[in-house]
Amino acid sequence: MAQRYNRWAFYLMLICLGLASYSVYSNMNHGWQIAPPNYVLLLISLLAFIMGIIGFKDKRNWRTKTRSWMTLILSFFLGSACLLAVMLSLAASAMGANEHIETVQSPNDHYTIDFYRYDAGAAGSFGVRGELDGPL
Repeated sequence: MAQRYNRWAFYLMLICLGLASYSVYSNMNHGWQIAPPNYVLLLISLLAFIMGIIGFKDKRNWRTKTRSWMTLILSFFLGSACLLAVMLSLAASAMGANEHIETVQSPNDHYTIDFYRYDAGAAGSFGVRGELDGPL
């Protein structure tokens, strides 16, 4: 039983690491973000950490021990980074004021764009943000 937890925790941690890396990349380059939100990545990394602790009992050979240690260390740091990202996004959303400006629909009514004006005051910048509601 510990063998399965060890292996699945490692794979789950690798998936979470890949999604978090893609999320950071898409945010830095202002691209499409298909990765789940930060709180979902936090939950996945916590699940990988817990499964890694359960799978730590698997001590068949040096590979399983190394995989267990890698899973625990990487999922701990990844969970800490995701927790920091969630806390910063909560703090930023609490400080900034979002004001709904207008809702615009496409001519064929498949897409809706909500426009918001945001102002972070002295803590940041201001601007207009559009959120697309529709496929993708």
